[in-house]
Amino acid sequence: MFSRADDVFSVRIPLFGALGTGVSGLYGSVARLVRLVFLAGWLAQGLLILALCFPWLTAPARGMVTRFWSRGMLRILGVHCRVDGALQQAGGLLVANHVSWLDPFVLLSMQPMHFVAKSEIRRWPVFGWLADHAGTVFIERERVRDVHRVAEVFAGHVGQGEIVAMFPEATTSDGTFVRPFKTALFQVAVTQNVLCLPVALSYAQAQAAWIDDMGFVQSVWRISALRRLDVRVVVCDALSPAGLGRRELARRGESAIADALSLPVRRNQSETSDDRPV
Repeated sequence: MFSRADDVFSVRIPLFGALGTGVSGLYGSVARLVRLVFLAGWLAQGLLILALCFPWLTAPARGMVTRFWSRGMLRILGVHCRVDGALQQAGGLLVANHVSWLDPFVLLSMQPMHFVAKSEIRRWPVFGWLADHAGTVFIERERVRDVHRVAEVFAGHVGQGEIVAMFPEATTSDGTFVRPFKTALFQVAVTQNVLCLPVALSYAQAQAAWIDDMGFVQSVWRISALRRLDVRVVVCDALSPAGLGRRELARRGESAIADALSLPVRRNQSETSDDRPV
């Protein structure tokens, strides 16, 4: 499920070695059903852990549980991660391109971190509750002033040596290009003088992309039908904010990810210097 040049990690869950190969027809339908049943059980377990255990756990213990739970969910869905590079352990601002709802779990399976997400996610069934209680910081994208509140929360985490993460494209793409980064929250790295950590995500199967008007349940259904889903994670060189403003830092992070994936940055004629929060 999770591999590097010299390290292979997998969560052992019964049946999923067989389901990962997958077949078409009736057996394929049964395999998908079994996978979804396991996923429902894993989600229920996550809800119980958050409700009963998280309030009493230390921060390191929470991070360890979150990492294990994320790896387990990816394993159930047949997600295999290939990681090039390694994240630093000290605090910083992690930025990544956004393709799928799986993206946060791929990153959390590597290392504990705090995310910023649009406020709509809080209303998602199950996953919204999980994200809220796991420490996600939600932001009102239409309220530019809300960036100051989120920046203060982020600064607190970074000041404690923790990693905060965001998807500065502000929406998903189909994975064939990178959208221009919104720059507002890059001010956290500039003000706190911490490294910016660009991470590039690339899925081998197009079904991973969560785009247009696709519903969340529809996306889960599409992904659960795959024999396996391969994702490549490229940890780019860290960027120092020294001598840079937030816009220049954002552009360098954007370029690092686009170059790592050999993808273009897609700009349009109507683009302005709009600095919405995420």
